[in-house]
Amino acid sequence: YCALAENKFFDVKNTIHQDISNGLLSEGLPSFFLSTQLNNFILPSLGLNSSSFADCVNHGTYNDLMKYLDAQLKPLNISGTPAVFVNGKILDNQTQLFDENGFKTALGLNTV
Repeated sequence: YCALAENKFFDVKNTIHQDISNGLLSEGLPSFFLSTQLNNFILPSLGLNSSSFADCVNHGTYNDLMKYLDAQLKPLNISGTPAVFVNGKILDNQTQLFDENGFKTALGLNTV
């Protein structure tokens, strides 16, 4: 959200996902290491080195919002995006959402 305030949210998200895909970052890294990587390399390369951004991160400006959203989403089994529901049931990203036959089945369109 700090990046969103500076219109850089998708730049940060895409860079982190790309670095994870390329093996440059690991989702299982300790938070202090990931924070160091973000602060020293990734964010400055995206132009996120302003004092307002640093203050936002260092003071946890959006921590309460993130905790609130996490508490709302956990009971729904939402742990990432996209999250799509059909008739009150969440679709599995691997087998239903991005797979044509799985998606049709979830929608009740595959009657074979």
